[in-house]
Amino acid sequence: MNNDIAKKNLNKLSQEIDKLAELYRECIERNAAPFWKQVEVIQGLFKTVKPLNPKDRDKMWSMFGNYCSDFKAERKRYFSMRERVSGYKRQLVEEKIKDAYYAAMNADSFDGLRHANEILQKSQDWMKDGWQGFGAISELFSLSDGIMTRKDKDFCWEKWTSVKDTIKKRRMEIQKVNFNNFTPLISSIWNEAQHGNPHDALQLAKKIQLDMKASYLEKDDRKVLRTKINEAWEYAISRINEINAEKIIKEQEWRERTAGHIARWSSLLEKNEGVIDHLRDLIEGDKRRILEARSVDYATDVAGWIEEKIEKIRDIEATNSSLAAKIADAMSKLKN
Repeated sequence: MNNDIAKKNLNKLSQEIDKLAELYRECIERNAAPFWKQVEVIQGLFKTVKPLNPKDRDKMWSMFGNYCSDFKAERKRYFSMRERVSGYKRQLVEEKIKDAYYAAMNADSFDGLRHANEILQKSQDWMKDGWQGFGAISELFSLSDGIMTRKDKDFCWEKWTSVKDTIKKRRMEIQKVNFNNFTPLISSIWNEAQHGNPHDALQLAKKIQLDMKASYLEKDDRKVLRTKINEAWEYAISRINEINAEKIIKEQEWRERTAGHIARWSSLLEKNEGVIDHLRDLIEGDKRRILEARSVDYATDVAGWIEEKIEKIRDIEATNSSLAAKIADAMSKLKN
């Protein structure tokens, strides 16, 4: 009777140890609590299960003890290897984060910062479990799970966050430098519009706007610069309108003056023509006097008078020719 009970107790203890063996394989790299809970169950059985053949008890106890000691040793080796894997991976991630930091500090444009962010993103991907994206990995670690310890992961996240802040700060610095570089350029638009050629000011504004499109600027700073350019643009347009209005007034005044000159010259030309006609009538009278002259001396005097009148006609005709040329030139300009 006792032998049957002892066999039944041995079978019960053996089954529980078999369960421990299964948990041994399951819990080496996972939560060990189920294993140690089963250990407590078995320890309780050793205290309560009776009767039990001493040899069987010793055999079960030895097997049980071996599982426990081997489990502790395997867990120790596992965590030691995990520490080494995590340390190795942390080193690679930290180096990649440093690459992102130096890329950010050397960046002077949007493309440079984008490159720094790409490197930093890769370091974040590397913090995930496994070795995906790492390329060639040491054979010692290539077959491991690539899981980092909480301590190492927290360390990398702290470094990662610091570099992310550095990129943000560097972005603000670059944007502020670009803003400060554009400020004097916009002042040059105003200077050209106020004191130079407003048409050149418009061309300069167009060029600066194109340069701004290709420049890395903070949204509000870009809006401020655009507002200043628009104000300078409007002022240049108003100067062009003023200049055009002045040109119209000056042209009108010039046309009026030219029309006055034409009228005066035409009047003088007409008057001169009348003088010429009068001189010619006088010459005809002098010619009759010569024919009717009673002495040679008188005829000679009258002939001299005729020559004088002819010379005056030549002078007046020359003046009229000059006046006609002036009138024609002025009228041609008025048509244009």
